[in-house]
Amino acid sequence: MAIRDKLRKGAVQYLEPGEQIQAVFLAKRPLMQYNDRAVVATDRRLFLLQLNFMGSPTNLAGELPRKTKLGPCSGFMYSMDVFGTNLARNAGGNEPAEADVTSRHGARTRSFMIAKDL
Repeated sequence: MAIRDKLRKGAVQYLEPGEQIQAVFLAKRPLMQYNDRAVVATDRRLFLLQLNFMGSPTNLAGELPRKTKLGPCSGFMYSMDVFGTNLARNAGGNEPAEADVTSRHGARTRSFMIAKDL
């Protein structure tokens, strides 16, 4: 199972009735050796999930309004102060890493970062 599919499946338990997942991406806190967080963007909000060492969601760690912007980001490890903590996301890999989470219509931009399922 692909990692984003696994994250989506694990995030379902934290959704409100009728809420739809639009995008997910892995993140990590400074000094962590593995991705210990996942950011989930829905049609209503952004939320942060705590992950175990196997990458499965274990806890809802934070929540923000859907209009919250993540970014601007630059560098190899995108660093963001969000959800009351510092998170970083590796810009490498094959998945898209740039999209505007504030857009309800899927608009793309280079200013704000989230891995969006296209």
